[in-house]
Amino acid sequence: MSPKGRPEGECRSAKHEGSSASPQARSYTPPMPTSPHPIAAPVEPPDAARLAERALFVRLESVRLIGIAKVGHYASAFSAAEIFATLYYDTMRLRRGEPKWPDRDRFLMGKGHAAVGLFPILADWGFFPKDLLDGYTRLGSPLVVGYGDGETFLGSDALALAPLTQRISYLEEGDWVVITPGGAQVYDAQNQPVTREI
Repeated sequence: MSPKGRPEGECRSAKHEGSSASPQARSYTPPMPTSPHPIAAPVEPPDAARLAERALFVRLESVRLIGIAKVGHYASAFSAAEIFATLYYDTMRLRRGEPKWPDRDRFLMGKGHAAVGLFPILADWGFFPKDLLDGYTRLGSPLVVGYGDGETFLGSDALALAPLTQRISYLEEGDWVVITPGGAQVYDAQNQPVTREI
């Protein structure tokens, strides 16, 4: 007997309540969870081949970018390649060249070491110019200030801010910046306020 006094294997549900069938003949299928988005259909073989090609693209670009940076985590990007490919090329609702489309799906990733595999996909979707990848973490790449709608960002390079804003100001050698809720004020190496072109 189960802890609730029913024979083992018996499920209690309105569907079977009052049924004269024996416990061994009864079966219960749990309801599928409801979601505002329909569950995706299984990937057909041609799509599987396309997603495999996109996963390979993620891996090859990760190797290239880590080679530029001379530092990085191959394994983190490699282990997420199929996930990135499936999300960005099969599952998520996105519009090419429209990173701020209000109805787009958002992807939040806590595995920061794998971000190097995400940058080539964002560039491929036209969310920022692909040539920004060629300057990935290179020495001499300036710090940048990004200006969004009611937001201000500071990044190590334009690539880091590209998914957030296209309005970017490059800091010059020796510049420093104070970021406040109202914006940003840039100072040069002589501590004089300056304006850098956006």
